[in-house]
Amino acid sequence: MAGTHFKGAVMFSSATPALENLNIGDWPDQVKWMDDFTGIGIDTGYEFWGTAYTAGAGNTWAIDQTAGQSQYGVAKYTLGGAAAGDGIGAQSALDWRIPDAEKYMTYFETRLKVSDSATMNWFSGFSIAITDPDSSLMDAGTANYIGFRGSTGNDQVELVSSGAGTELIFQPGSGLNSATVDANLVSLGQMADDTYKTFGFTVHNQPTSSENYANFYINRKLYGTITQTGAVNGIQTASTLPANVDMAVTAQQAAGTAVASTAHVDYVLAAADRQVAYRPTN
Repeated sequence: MAGTHFKGAVMFSSATPALENLNIGDWPDQVKWMDDFTGIGIDTGYEFWGTAYTAGAGNTWAIDQTAGQSQYGVAKYTLGGAAAGDGIGAQSALDWRIPDAEKYMTYFETRLKVSDSATMNWFSGFSIAITDPDSSLMDAGTANYIGFRGSTGNDQVELVSSGAGTELIFQPGSGLNSATVDANLVSLGQMADDTYKTFGFTVHNQPTSSENYANFYINRKLYGTITQTGAVNGIQTASTLPANVDMAVTAQQAAGTAVASTAHVDYVLAAADRQVAYRPTN
């Protein structure tokens, strides 16, 4: 009986499309970064996080291992609620890029919940360096970021992407930037207060046209797609994916109204193909 033969590394591809071709173990042709918040806080002197920033008083980061949060610990960020626009955020020390060669991918995934989607703005994804959690990703005009966003007064999660300061806001299936209303996508993208959801995206370099595209997943189900020429799922728009520039993993929250609120982040993962010519195809 012939033995089983694996070409290249063993991968997640049979488990979920949200982690397609991401290696299970350490593999030198990919770089991976993950913080599971198992006991070390948001410490900018530590390996993972390079920058923490806040606007307003009474805002804190802490590791929360109380019952009902996570078996192993989560990062809890709290807004004191002194004023609308107060915020808190952190960015990774390691930067990430959109793939600039054919067949390569970049990955992002996080699991989080918010206490009050009606009063909170939040963002999770990749971004250029920022210092103010309210006046940057919460408003249009900042170039080069990509990820998921929640906005005050709207419990439908937005896909956001900016390549040159023109922001694309995309709510799949909701009727906003979508040709038709899809009840399944609307349900998938709705945030229920104090309920965890998993958010992830994969950015691909298209082999046939060298045009990048990004697939976005919620609870590892496809939520929407954005291409370099705009969004699919029913529309095209002038906005693009970010340029091939350094972007940090970013997690931030800002108050839409003067109300105290909290968010819990269970883990954050980012990964990318190293883009070496000899990397095997599986």
